[in-house]
Amino acid sequence: MPTPDQILAWRGQQQARDLAWSLTSKELPKLDYVNSLTKQDYGTLSRKQITELPSTPLLEPKKRLGLYFEQLWQLLVSHHFNQTVIAANRQIIHAGATLGALDLLSYCDQKRTYFHYELAVKFYLEAKYSDQATGWIGPNSRDRLDLKLDRLLNHQLPLALDPRARLQIDQWLANKEMPSIESTKFKQKLVMKGWLFQHYQQPTGLEHSDYVNQECSNGRWLHYGETPHWLEQHGKTDKHWLLLPRLYWLSPAKCPVDFVKNLSPTELGAYSQLYLETPILLNTQSLTKLMQGQRKIPNAQALLVAEVELGADHWLEKRRFMWVNDYWPASMTAIARPSRNK
Repeated sequence: MPTPDQILAWRGQQQARDLAWSLTSKELPKLDYVNSLTKQDYGTLSRKQITELPSTPLLEPKKRLGLYFEQLWQLLVSHHFNQTVIAANRQIIHAGATLGALDLLSYCDQKRTYFHYELAVKFYLEAKYSDQATGWIGPNSRDRLDLKLDRLLNHQLPLALDPRARLQIDQWLANKEMPSIESTKFKQKLVMKGWLFQHYQQPTGLEHSDYVNQECSNGRWLHYGETPHWLEQHGKTDKHWLLLPRLYWLSPAKCPVDFVKNLSPTELGAYSQLYLETPILLNTQSLTKLMQGQRKIPNAQALLVAEVELGADHWLEKRRFMWVNDYWPASMTAIARPSRNK
């Protein structure tokens, strides 16, 4: 068993990888028509510095992945972009009504510029092979790429420009004795990261879609009931897999050998509510049994599994797969939840 110091060190390494991924991974949609991030926005950091971002200060991750992603961006902005965080996940309230929330508002004194960031991390599965944005759907089938992007572009970003919101923002700045927006520059940035998954029987590549970035992080998906056929195609050799907790869904997996849990097929069953703390190492037999168990559960949660290979002292991700219930996308699929007791 790893010691507390080893666990702390591992958390720092994981956070550093997630920071680098949050900054350098490609946006999910094609964003030629919106102010997406450019190298000038993160200053003089070299590519080597970005991939070796320090893990301090160590975050206490929020249990929701989207909030953890926002924490990472607050850290990037304040410690690596040399910007002052003015507001984070702050609601805009006017006449007793909530108009929305700003994900992140910061100020760069050197550039005399305010930055309004809208942040999203999403995981979408291609329900049908087409060039339509409506075909990219989340494990929760009410979540679609086109709907989320529309809300970001037509509600979240314009909110900061609303005169009612500006009144509240001006008050925030006055309370912090910051320069007024009128006397400085104001820029807006959309950050929409995540992973896209194509069905394992579909052709590889995203070139057919006019809406998604062909270079974004991507993997494969399948229904639980398709596991036997997938294994026939994928090969039944002695492979290893990591079942990933939701807070490990961002950067490609790199887990110390001593850190993961190793469960045998007899220790696995069906999980109506699976609360994962650390990655679980599976062999092909254990993986098969797990997916058989999940198929028995109505509306079973989505699971994310990375195929891994053993490095010097780490399990390293080669590719990743998402499993969803056999009725998806006709029915809503839950997600692998974090533990309740922390």
